[in-house]
Order: sequence, then C-alpha cells, then structure tokens
Amino acid sequence: MATNASVTIRQNRLHLKKREALEVAPRLVELRRTLESTLPRVRIEDLLTQVNGWCDFTRVFRHPGERAPRMPHFFTTLLATLIAHGTNLGLATMAHSVEEPMTADHLQEMSQWCVREETLKAANTLLVDYLRSVPLSAVWGDGTVSSSDGQRFNLQASSLLGSLYPRYFGYYDRAVTVYTHVADHHSWPR
Repeated sequence: MATNASVTIRQNRLHLKKREALEVAPRLVELRRTLESTLPRVRIEDLLTQVNGWCDFTRVFRHPGERAPRMPHFFTTLLATLIAHGTNLGLATMAHSVEEPMTADHLQEMSQWCVREETLKAANTLLVDYLRSVPLSAVWGDGTVSSSDGQRFNLQASSLLGSLYPRYFGYYDRAVTVYTHVADHHSWPR
C-alpha cells in the first residue's frame, strides 16, 4: 500500500486520496448557473415520449405477428426496457426504479418479444429519417458518411484530463478518452 497512488493507510484505516482538480474560476461558476437556470431538466422518459411524438418510432416494437400491443402499460414498459438497455442499467435495476405494476418479468418479456434486431433496425431507420428531415441536420451533410468513436488510452503519468475507467483499466489506473466524430462536412476530435 505504501506505493499505491490512490489510497493510504492511516491509523489502521484505509483512506482514499483526494482527486486532482482545477480551481473553477468565479466567472465559470456564474456561467454554469446561468446555463442551468435557462435549460430545463428533462427526464429521459419524457424526452423519449417527445421524440416518439415527432416520429412515432415505438410503433415498430411489436410481438411478432401482432398489430396492436396486448401487454397492459405497453408504452411505459417499452420505454423502461429501452432505457434499461440503452443506459446499461439492466432490467432488474430498472424494475426497482419504476412504479408498480411494472416488474422485471414485464421488462424481460418486452425484451424477448418486442426488442429484437429487426425492430431495433426499424426504429433506428425511423429516427434517422426524421433527423434527416430536420433542416439543421444538413449542416453535417446529407447523412451518407458518419462515424463516432471514443478511444481510451491508459495514462502513465498523473493528468487532470484522466478519469477512472474500472471496466477497462481497473480501479486505480487513470485513462483519457479521445472522442472523434466524422460526418459528411466536418470532423471533430473532442
């Protein structure tokens, strides 16, 4: 433990060392407050409901051969299932995060019967087609070229840009993510 950069032992107790942090300028704090006060907080299920109102992407998520959903609370169960998979929460954790009568079994059934490769492809097609119809999307091109990727690199020295990525580098090693987006007209390394 004496050589561990992340923890120390004092008086027979384990203590985590303080993370490096830059001092935040008062003007930046004020700018953050201004932005946060003008941008409303939006719950993800409300956002999905709004997007669905624009392009009705949820209409493709049906049991094979089914024209209309038979499951009670179909729409809310579908959104919970999509959020569980899309955020890597998992079905069991999502079931504990929502109100009754939705259960992990309902989410599992929705996953097995309605969230399949062909329904996901169809929903993605509806979403992409809608986004291509929005005039602002033309700024990035006609949609024939697009690629996004985040590459993580292990850091050999301490850096304020580094973050912990336990899934890839363990609990003590820091890494930096370089995000790259390429579209028809632009390329952005972030």
